[in-house]
Amino acid sequence: MNSDPLTPITDRAPAKRDTAQCPARGRPADLVACGIASCAALSAAITSILFFLGFAANDSVLAGLVSAFAFAVLLGAFAVVPAVITAMLAWRGWKAGLRRKNAVWVVLLMAPWTALSVIALLNAPLSKILSGGAFLASTLLLLWAIISLILGPGRNFGAK
Repeated sequence: MNSDPLTPITDRAPAKRDTAQCPARGRPADLVACGIASCAALSAAITSILFFLGFAANDSVLAGLVSAFAFAVLLGAFAVVPAVITAMLAWRGWKAGLRRKNAVWVVLLMAPWTALSVIALLNAPLSKILSGGAFLASTLLLLWAIISLILGPGRNFGAK
């Protein structure tokens, strides 16, 4: 009989790759854009809620409240949805590098908001803080996407 002990081919299982220790492949501007878009989505949602509460303070009929709620939610979604999509694309850009297709989507989502916020800033009776905030956020996100398109994928400022 053979008295040699059996030894496994590999002495231990390969360790799982810890994704928290992996460096991001995107630019720092991608993370800043994610923060700006998240703040824009949050402020648009809060403004939509305040808009509905303004209706609710003046109307006590259920049909009027339902109509005001639907109006406020749909109008808020017109601002919240592009901001959330932009935040998600920026986060993906931070984690894996912004792809050209995603930067084009951000341009398509933010260009109308830049134009609408300029119109609101100049002509609408809205608060200048709300219009200016929308203009600032949409313009910064639009510039981020355009600059990312110009730089192209894989041209990280800190990369060697």
